Amino acid sequence: MPAVPPASPDQAPLPGAPPFTQQLIFQPRFGAPPFTGADESVVGGWIGFKDGRPLDGPAMCVMADGYYPAIWPRLTELHPAPTIDLTIHFRAPLPYTGPVLARFTSKLARDGYFEEDGELWSPDGTLVAQSRQLALLLGAPAA
Repeated sequence: MPAVPPASPDQAPLPGAPPFTQQLIFQPRFGAPPFTGADESVVGGWIGFKDGRPLDGPAMCVMADGYYPAIWPRLTELHPAPTIDLTIHFRAPLPYTGPVLARFTSKLARDGYFEEDGELWSPDGTLVAQSRQLALLLGAPAA
């Protein structure tokens, strides 16, 4: 598990974020802010439900796809990025009581698509799940 400060008071989701994000805890720990032209495609931090409900299989799917895309820090303006395919490998027994530390990276963006790999960790350092996503980057200039 990456070394980061523990979960702390909640931060609001990004302005204009989808309504479901109002139910989530977001505490960034990795990467530059979105749309800053950063050199890396890395995002993440503590994520969980505000009401503290346990994270079962479907809830872990929300955690694996609930953060803004890892490619957004590299961009300088908003481009929507809907998920095309999401695979999640569960690595620890569920349900788990969150939040989890999520870290998402992207190493390839090409022809309007990008891939994203995720790791979700419990506070005690247990790898709870890994994810792999293919997403569409809408309105992006051709590479």
